[in-house]
Amino acid sequence: MSCVFKGSRLFATRFLRYQLYNKAVVVYLRGEIIMLDDRTIYTVEDEGGDRTTITLDKWVADILQEHLEDVHGWVQETYNKVALKRPRLGRRQKGDVVRALSVREALNTPAGIALLDDL
Repeated sequence: MSCVFKGSRLFATRFLRYQLYNKAVVVYLRGEIIMLDDRTIYTVEDEGGDRTTITLDKWVADILQEHLEDVHGWVQETYNKVALKRPRLGRRQKGDVVRALSVREALNTPAGIALLDDL
């Protein structure tokens, strides 16, 4: 799966389009719109050693917690990879990439596949 930035929109898969707008996340799954209000906040260290937060949708965090042993560590590691490979991205854009990668990871789990199959 590839991710392409176009302004404030992030495209993930043919089933899923992630749009970040006014801090509200709208997920389009096969034409259905699902508003997601619940979020889980993870604290990570940025490149300068300062603490920052990355917010994931609750459904993504719940699936990742079932699938991964240490979700917080995975988020930190993913942030570090994004910061290393794309140092010119701003703080918010790096968070967008981490969120997109977390959705991709969640949808590649058995629970994520079941979620898509139920639609």
